[in-house]
Amino acid sequence: MRSVSVQLGVRPEHVRLSAALPEGEDSGYTAAVVQMKEETGADSYVYLLAGDTRVIARTDPESAYQPEEQAAFGFQMDKIHLFDESSGVSLRREQA
Repeated sequence: MRSVSVQLGVRPEHVRLSAALPEGEDSGYTAAVVQMKEETGADSYVYLLAGDTRVIARTDPESAYQPEEQAAFGFQMDKIHLFDESSGVSLRREQA
């Protein structure tokens, strides 16, 4: 079996945010720090940093996320996309 390096793609609207890391090992959330919040009218975009990984989440403009605060994020797993890192080709899931 050949190993492939992959790159994860997730749209900002498919990132779930939490003000704190939910309890439980299987929560699926990762701790992060808010870098900035961009308000664009009907939506806001929260820019997060987890280690050296940057994530952008779309959220309600009324959300209280502020720079330098702790937050947590997770993904809607049925919405993620995987790409072959060397070629950029999508690794689509087989349809059942």
